[in-house]
Order: sequence, then C-alpha cells, then structure tokens
Amino acid sequence: MSSLAKTLPSLLQLTGLGSSVPPGSSKAFCALIKAIGEAGSNHEEDRTIKKEVVVLQQKLKEPNIPLRQMKEYLVRLIYCEMLGHSTPFGYIHAVKFAQQASLFEKRVGYLAVSLMLHESHELILLLINTIQKDLRSSNIVEVCMALTAVARLINAEMIPAVQSLVEDKLTHSREIVRKKAVLAVHRFYIKSPSSVSHIQDVLRRALCDADPGVMAASLNVFYDMSLATPAQFKDLAPTFVNILKQVIEGRLPRDFEYHKVPAPWIQIKLLRILRLLGADDQTTSEGMYEVIRDCLRRADFQSGAAYAVVYECMSTVTSIYPSSQLVELGARTLGRFLRSDNNNLKYLGITALIAVVKVNPVYAAEHQMTVIDCLDDPDETLKRKTLDLLCTMANPANVEVISQKLIGYLKSTVDTYLRKDLVPRVISLSERFAPSTMWYVETMNELFSIAGDVISSEVAHNLMRLIAEGSDDPEADRELREAAVSTYIDMLEQPHLPDMLAQTISWVVGEYSYLAKDYDQAVIMELLAGLLTKTFKDDSETKGWVLAALTKLVAQTGQWPSIVAARVSEFLNSASTDLRQRAHELLALVKNITLMRRVLPVDASCEDIEVDVGLSFLGAFLQEARGRGAKPYRPQADREKAKRAAAAAEEKEREKQRNSVFNFTPYERPEEPRAYSTTQVSAGTSSVASPSYAPPSATADVEDTGSAQPLGTALQVTNRRWGRGGDLERTPAASTSYSSAPTSNLPPAAAAAPAPAATSSGALLASYDTPAATAGPASTQPYIPAAPAELSKKQQLASALFASTPAAAAASSKPRSRARKDGGQASGPVDSLLGDVSSLTPAAPAPVAARQSDALADLMSLSAPAPAPA
Repeated sequence: MSSLAKTLPSLLQLTGLGSSVPPGSSKAFCALIKAIGEAGSNHEEDRTIKKEVVVLQQKLKEPNIPLRQMKEYLVRLIYCEMLGHSTPFGYIHAVKFAQQASLFEKRVGYLAVSLMLHESHELILLLINTIQKDLRSSNIVEVCMALTAVARLINAEMIPAVQSLVEDKLTHSREIVRKKAVLAVHRFYIKSPSSVSHIQDVLRRALCDADPGVMAASLNVFYDMSLATPAQFKDLAPTFVNILKQVIEGRLPRDFEYHKVPAPWIQIKLLRILRLLGADDQTTSEGMYEVIRDCLRRADFQSGAAYAVVYECMSTVTSIYPSSQLVELGARTLGRFLRSDNNNLKYLGITALIAVVKVNPVYAAEHQMTVIDCLDDPDETLKRKTLDLLCTMANPANVEVISQKLIGYLKSTVDTYLRKDLVPRVISLSERFAPSTMWYVETMNELFSIAGDVISSEVAHNLMRLIAEGSDDPEADRELREAAVSTYIDMLEQPHLPDMLAQTISWVVGEYSYLAKDYDQAVIMELLAGLLTKTFKDDSETKGWVLAALTKLVAQTGQWPSIVAARVSEFLNSASTDLRQRAHELLALVKNITLMRRVLPVDASCEDIEVDVGLSFLGAFLQEARGRGAKPYRPQADREKAKRAAAAAEEKEREKQRNSVFNFTPYERPEEPRAYSTTQVSAGTSSVASPSYAPPSATADVEDTGSAQPLGTALQVTNRRWGRGGDLERTPAASTSYSSAPTSNLPPAAAAAPAPAATSSGALLASYDTPAATAGPASTQPYIPAAPAELSKKQQLASALFASTPAAAAASSKPRSRARKDGGQASGPVDSLLGDVSSLTPAAPAPVAARQSDALADLMSLSAPAPAPA
C-alpha cells in the first residue's frame, strides 16, 4: 500500500491530474483513486478493484475511444495490475498505445507494457518493430523508453533483433543513454552470456566513463562476469581499487551520498568484485589491503548503510588472501555490531565473526561474553546463528560444553528442519574432537535417544564398529565394552526405545553380554525378549535385530528360558518372512547347542567369513533335483534377454504380416451349433425361464478334465436356484474332504508350524550375515569442566567455551594427517579409530561365522520342510 501511495502522485501527474479534480478527468477515475485510498481492509480493496476490472472490460469494447480517454483507461488498468488483479483484455491496447506517434501517449504505453507483460508473453513480438524504430530515433526520450523496455522485456530469442542497435548506444553522446544501454547489455548477459563476449572492450571503457552513473551500471555486468570467470578480469583489479579509493575520498557528486555515506551501493559492489578477484591470489590481494583498511577506518556508524559497507569489508577481508593486520582490525570493528541493541546488526556481527574464526579462532575470545549473551537471546534466528559460531570455533578443549549446548537446544526445539541441521553437527564435533571413546559413546546414546528419527544408519554403524574393533589397547577396549554393555542393559528397562537405539542395544548386548558380570544372563535374555512385545516404527527390522541377539545369547550361554521360547514361538507364523525365518532357524539351532556355538562363535564380529561363492556343498542336492527332471537354473539376465528376443521376433512377424498384401492369419475354428432350450425353474412362487445350450448328439467331443463328465440334458440347473434376494442359492453338494498328515510324532514347535526346508540354511547365512546397521539414542549428560567458584555462571560458560589456547586453536585449525571417509578432517581418539579401520569389512550386526562345510551340513540336517510364505 505504501508503494502504491508513492506511485500515485506520479501517475496523477502523468495523466494530467492534480491533487484536486482536474478539468477533463472522469469522475469514475477520481472515485477509483478515492476508493483505493479509503479502503479499510484487503477484502474491501479487492472488491473495489474487481468492480473496476468489470467496468474497464466493458469500456474497452466501445469503438472509437479517444486517445485521452484510452490513456486514462490504461492508467486505471495499471492500478488493477499493481494491486494483483490480471487484466489480459487490456494488454493489446497497451501495445497499440506504445506505437503512437505522440511522445506523451507513447510513454504511457511503454509504462503499461513494462508493468503488465513478461518476457515470454506472446504480445512481445508485436513490440519488436516499435522498439527498433524508437532505438533509431533521434529523440532522446524515445531512445530511453525503448532501452528501458529492452532491459525489462527482451528474452534470449529476441536479443539478435535489437543487439546491434543497443551496442551503438554504448557510445552515445548523452550519459543517460549510455547508462541505459549498459543496463540493457547486462540483461543480455543474464539471458545469454555468450551474446556479449565480443563487446568487453566497450564495457571496459564504460567502466572508466566520466559519468558515475554509467560506471556504476557497468559494475553490475563485471560482477556477474567475474562470478563466472574471475581469472579473466584480474587485470582490472587496480582499476576497481582506484575507483573505490575515489569513492571513499568523496570525489563523487553529493547526489551519490546516502546518510553521509559516499555511494554505499557502489562501495558494496566494488568490494564484492574485489572479493572474487582476490580469492586465493596473494599478489592481487596485496593491492587491496590499503583501500580496504581506509574503508574500515573511515566508516561512520551513523546509519545502516555504514554498517552494510563495514560488513562487506569484513566479508572481503576473510575471503581474499588473509592479512593478519586487516583481520585484527576487522575483529575489533565487529564489536560495534555485537554491542548494538539491534538484533539485525548482532546477526550480521555473528555472521562476520564466523568468517573471522575460520581464519584465526583467537579473535573470537575478545567477544566471548557477547557470544554467551546471544545464546540466551529470545530471538530464535540470532540464537541459531550463535550455535553456528560455536560449531565453527569448537576444539578439543571446549567440545564437551559446545556439544552440551547443542544437545540442550535440540531437546527444546520441535522444528524438524533445525533438528536435521543440528544432529549432523553434534555428530561431526563428537567424531573430530572427542576427548575419550567412552564420552563419544555416551554422547551418541544421548543423541540417539532424543533424535533417533533423524539420524542415519551409518552413524549407528560407526558406533558399533568402534565398540567392536576398539583400539590397540586390549584393556581399554574391554573396559569400553563392559561400560557400553552395562549402559545398554540398563536401557532395556526403559518403557520406550527408538528404533535405532533398540537395534544398537540388541547388537551390543548380543555380542558382549558375557562381559556384564553383575547381571544374570537369563535375566538379560528375558529383558531382551521383552522388546519383542513392543511396537516400533520399523517393527520387522528392529525385531529381527532382537531375534538375532537372542540367537547369539543362546549360543553363548547354552540357556533357553521358557519365557524366551514362548516369545520366539509367537513369530513362527508371523506375517514378516524375515521374522518367521529367524524364529524357525533359532528353534532349529537350539536342538544342537554344539553346532550353534560353532556357527555363532563369541566375539567374532570382526573376523573375516569364508564364503563359498559357488555353493559347492549343494552339488548333491542339485544333482538329485536334475535327476528328477528339474531344469537347470538360468540367471535372470539370461531369462530377460530371451524374453526380449522372443518379443522382438514376435513383433517382427506381426510387422511382416501387416506389410504383406495377403493376410495369412487363419480363421478361427468354427464351433458346432448348439440347440437352444428353456426350462421353467420354480423357486417359491416365482418361475424363471433359463436358456441352455447342449451339443446335438451325445457323441460330441468333451474336453478331458481328468475325470469323465456325463452328458446331461439340455438344461442343467440342479445346483442353481434363484432366491428372493436375487442371488443364486446353492443346494448342498458332496464336498471332497482332505485329510492332513498326522503330526503327533512331531515336536511341539514343529507341530505348530513346519520348520524351514533343507535349503533354508543358505537363507540363514544370508539373513544373519549382513543386516543393515542402525542405532538409537540414550540420555547421559556430558562432562562439564569445573570452573573457579568465584566466577559468575556466564563467565564459567565463557571460560569453558573459549578455553582453547593459541596452540590448541592452531592444532584444531590445521589440516589433520588422516582424512575421514566422509571428507572431514580426523582428530581425536574416535575419529582416529574410525579412520584406521575404514578399509576393513564392516562388522555385521548379526554374523553367522560358518567356518567349516561340515557345520553347514549338520545345520542342513536339522532343517525340516518350511511352510510356504503367506
């Protein structure tokens, strides 16, 4: 509404109207202006505009409308378009008005076309001749109007039609024409960068134009070109530095000042160009140091424009080849931002401080108390940006406090996008700067417990691999596993566990429960079996991990509690094929504990498994099956290839028949005629005539269906009756009864549901060998370093966050010697361990170490025929 209020006086002046009702203007137009200004709500404004659109649509249908009246209608259409109502019926009139000979009418037409049409509109084609004619005109006003339309409406396909005319105007004698021509060329570059590659010399002359407006317009073109190919314009760096120096010294006319800041938008654009040219180039950057230093020192913090220029200076200082003196000066200047009462300026200060910390973290210590205050600010946006700063300045000395802050904020927010952003940061900091392996495990457990739904399975796999593979110190590895198992056993009693946490607990307890000396193994199995009664988000996968863990516990302890057996038996008829198979395999393995221990050895998750790729132990079974007439196995690729070949041959044959003059397709075999008869069928009080067809003689051929079918009469309705409800009622008929084989000699489990077939041992190996690794969370508070008692709470937090010494900061900022798999830098014990084992085969959560073929044969001998999948 404010923009419309500002535009209103100019439009009134454009149409010859004043503040009062001018002579010759219509009352309808004045009433429209008054109604828009007095509208009390958007609904009332929309109602007014809709009425006006209907009126204008009727008015424009009238023939022989005077030009003055048409000009007023177009201005009223502009009002409707500006307020969000489409008026396509008036577009053609705007195009026609732009073609008028009168300068005043042409101006209204160009204004209406520029506001109503877009570059892809079909009516733009009708403007090309008009634009070309006006570009050739000797009238400066017509040329400027045409150039304005070019910069607004021309698309890539229409550039060749006007490009040569626009290029001629780059050397025009009037500066306003040159400025608009440069803006039109900028439009050409945006739509088709290759279209201006041949006029770079002309653009370089425009950069040194005597008129500051032409020079400022050319900066937009050079910024976009430098963004694409900065090396091509490095020779212009001294020119840009010289222009910036003149602007800072106030050599431009006073018209370019804004709140006593000399040409702030020109300064910002020049600083952005210098940032692109000086990146990773020490020689070019050294030529910028002096002018950037002068820009920082001359800054007068009296307006927002001055803060904007200083912020761009800081962005440039941290982007070019760094200068310690400039970075230090910029870090001191940032205090004006951080100490401001305006949260927008604080946000800019935190953003600039993040860039400074990436260059040298030492400079953040000067503003530590201000950063702590921003953490407690009620502004959510400022608080999030401060958390970004904490992640940037993290090091081994303050990672525990920073992780605690991030996890605390994670607990308090329900924003899904923020949670997805914070979780990877906590994980990355924990892996890079973990002070100890146990702290890393506890942090991951807490993270899984509060954000397990947004953590990837790879994180849980890394945690399980760290626990399984450990380090070079066997004693430390044993202590880690004992602590992890004890923690996870306690978590089994929690009423709710996220999927990933339940899967991680199942794997760790299944592998290392024997290390928990303070717990009875039978109790552990019962607690673990209790997870089978709970409901999870991915129920089938999570309970598959639980069944795998129970299988390993039975192999380790040799115990088979009745409650565990009952819980497992519930999955013998599960709808999930995986759960049903695991339950059958567990019941089969329980019958031979010796074999079970050979198949599932203790602490063998990191050992390589010898896999018989050819499955040679199935040779006898295959030979026997072939002897019974079974076809040899054909790979799916071969089957699909044969199917495609057959389809191609069939299509080729059909194409051949279609192209043939003669039709060789045989006629269908004629059927013998059947006699038609009707018989009255009575049901209650109603009778229906039922048609029936029968062969003419009893000696007709009858299709063999396995048993002889007697030939009846023409009408067979003995088993069909029409009922009152309209459905056919069936008479009782003799049904074939099938007797099932006796199962009294089978064990109870087998009697309830058949055991897997002999070939299920291969499925056993597949299902226990490489399940997907996932994990979940737990809640433990990270350790906070103790601070002196005399310090206040904020000072304690600040001392913990900024506790890094220059040596520690340097150590955290320099590249690490070992690269992590995900591209980050490895440091700290956890990341070192993960980096050392990245080339090893991942530890399977539920491995079945089938080392000897005789063990596999024994396992196959235990398997019984499996029930068919539901």
